[in-house]
Amino acid sequence: MGCNTCSGPLESDCIIDGQIGSLWERKKEFWIFLIVFCSLLLLLGLICLILRSRASSKIEALNEPMIKPSQPT
Repeated sequence: MGCNTCSGPLESDCIIDGQIGSLWERKKEFWIFLIVFCSLLLLLGLICLILRSRASSKIEALNEPMIKPSQPT
């Protein structure tokens, strides 16, 4: 419905203004935005994990005594 010409049985086979209107072509900006957004979210998560592991290792180093007590002989 609403399609001028069909090139096949699927909804994505609709030809609009002489071009095939596949799902990718009709929603290209959305998919690009979604890919970029997910990539940035993944990068931000990795950066947070790295910073958290560095902070926890610094805290552990601060908790260790500077001079270890000598063992009685």
